[in-house]
Amino acid sequence: MKRSRSEHITLRFRLDQRAYDRPTSSLMLPFMENLASFLRRSSEVKKYNSNKTQTEVLSLTVAAINKLARSILVNYFDKYPLIGDKFNDYNI
Repeated sequence: MKRSRSEHITLRFRLDQRAYDRPTSSLMLPFMENLASFLRRSSEVKKYNSNKTQTEVLSLTVAAINKLARSILVNYFDKYPLIGDKFNDYNI
């Protein structure tokens, strides 16, 4: 069987966060919804259960990264840098 080829490449930014933060005893849904609004995304925050951690996870994906979303993300991570491997991934 011949595989089809696509010349379409999509860049996606996905942020996952536990639905409940134990150290602060906080539900994270309001924060993730505010973040979606900040990134000017009309899409909702999705929920799924992580097989790895056995916890409910909230996920926000920005798939159509236009100039506005790109500059917001870059400015945010320049101001509040990531740590460790995520910082290296961001720089790449």
